[in-house]
Amino acid sequence: MSITQGLCELGNVLYAAWKGEVGDDRLFYASFNGASWTSESVHIPGNSGVGPSLAAVSNSTMYAAWKGEHGDSDQRIFYSVFENGSWQPQVQIQNVATSVGPSLAALNGVIYAAWKGEEGDDKLYWSNLSGSTWQPQQVISGGLSLVGPSLAVYNGKLYAGWRGGINDQSLHFAVLNGGSWEAAPAIPGNPQSSVGPSLAACNGSLYAAWKGEEGDEGIYYASFNNGAWTGQTQISNVGSSVGPVLAALGTTLYAMWKGEGDDQQLWYAGFENGSWTNQNTLPGNTGQDSVPVPESGLRNNSNYWICSNCKPITGLSVDIDVTQDLVWESTSRGGSQGFSFQLNAFSKSASNIIVGWQQFIYNVSTTNSPSTVFHGQFENWPAGPTINGIKTNGSDLINLGQNVATLQTGSVKGVPAGWKMSISLGTDGDSNVTTATFSVTDPSNPNNPSSATVYTVNQNPPLQLDGSLPAALQGPITESDVAPILSFQLVLVGPDGCAVNLSSGAATVTYSASVPLVALNAPPACINNTWTGEAANSVYSTILVGSPMTQMFWVSN
Repeated sequence: MSITQGLCELGNVLYAAWKGEVGDDRLFYASFNGASWTSESVHIPGNSGVGPSLAAVSNSTMYAAWKGEHGDSDQRIFYSVFENGSWQPQVQIQNVATSVGPSLAALNGVIYAAWKGEEGDDKLYWSNLSGSTWQPQQVISGGLSLVGPSLAVYNGKLYAGWRGGINDQSLHFAVLNGGSWEAAPAIPGNPQSSVGPSLAACNGSLYAAWKGEEGDEGIYYASFNNGAWTGQTQISNVGSSVGPVLAALGTTLYAMWKGEGDDQQLWYAGFENGSWTNQNTLPGNTGQDSVPVPESGLRNNSNYWICSNCKPITGLSVDIDVTQDLVWESTSRGGSQGFSFQLNAFSKSASNIIVGWQQFIYNVSTTNSPSTVFHGQFENWPAGPTINGIKTNGSDLINLGQNVATLQTGSVKGVPAGWKMSISLGTDGDSNVTTATFSVTDPSNPNNPSSATVYTVNQNPPLQLDGSLPAALQGPITESDVAPILSFQLVLVGPDGCAVNLSSGAATVTYSASVPLVALNAPPACINNTWTGEAANSVYSTILVGSPMTQMFWVSN
């Protein structure tokens, strides 16, 4: 069973379930008799931004389970029961949450569910349904995943398989022994997957199938019997952006998957006597509403890269609306009290000077608490150690800053809820960033924000330099000192190379521009990518596909 689509046998019929296309959170299902599919006109009674899982506890009773809709705004888990040809109303599983969705399996007539935690929690949890009550969730010991586990029953035991946590695309397996999970054998060769495996038993073997590692949309499979896995084999001429789901119908193993890239068509194939049939389509489409999470997760100094298909981004504005008091607690290096919002913008080159990285930084200083000082700063950095043959010693080319506002915060050592911080960038006819304006809005006076333009091209004063830069590179900022932005990333971090801890905080971030924006989970090939050394205990939400570019963040304690 998988977590993005559902597939299971019920009464000698194969049932499939999926969410609609991008932006359509309805849950659809269809049945297959081994020769043709019948699409059902009645939907499963619920909505999901990811998709449902299926499992049958008998020849007449099937369960579906899913997470809520709208990305991370609804991380509740729901389920419904299918009996006598109809679905019962959805029921919430109380006191649990997941950012991705659950997986289901039935062992000895009992339904089991497993899932990763809510956004920012990569631990794996499981429970089972006793009568009409789900047992309190328990942790799968040692299990971490960015996506979550798949479940299947094999030889009378419950197995789980998943991809690892941050920067771990390896496949991990465990088996439930009594009331605890034990590590199970791994697939030889350590195959990798950005999503993780789906599991199903058929003809005396346990099968796993998965899409490849990040950037590889091929589909692979392996089988397990006599205590060992075979090596991976690729299914020829098929691909998927999210991976397959497996289930058996009689003696045939079936796989179903969403197509590659933007292909939202559903495909399936059967496996029998050692070979796969040609792929065919199902009567339905599916698309994941959320952009997949970067390999480094959505936390700290790792967030999405946002771009416009590698075209220059113009008219960019980033608004940070504080919804819970942002309260500074500690910094890794003494003397620095506060935190920073870094709008890290990546470029290729300008006409004369190679500019690889432009930073627009909101420094929030709490040193003089109960006052908070908002300081806007602009820096840009060369893509290499020399510019027109002049050695730069790794210094930033421009380092300009200006106080934007001072806030009397009372007991809040930071930024109270209701305040808004904005960064707006202006560009010239060649899309070079020529102005950076920072503003702070008091909720009691929303029509009169405090603002400061930190720099403007072709105006003095001379550059303020971080380190020694040759005189030939100093002077007023000109258009040769700046560059277009091809992609950007926003992170909440500590100041000046520090790691920072906040005791509380949350906000909603809105990204807008005069060109269409898309979120990526890996840096686009067109940019000079770099990294941020500062860190914080911040967590970011997934971003919805095809919606206004809005993202939440909060503090993880």
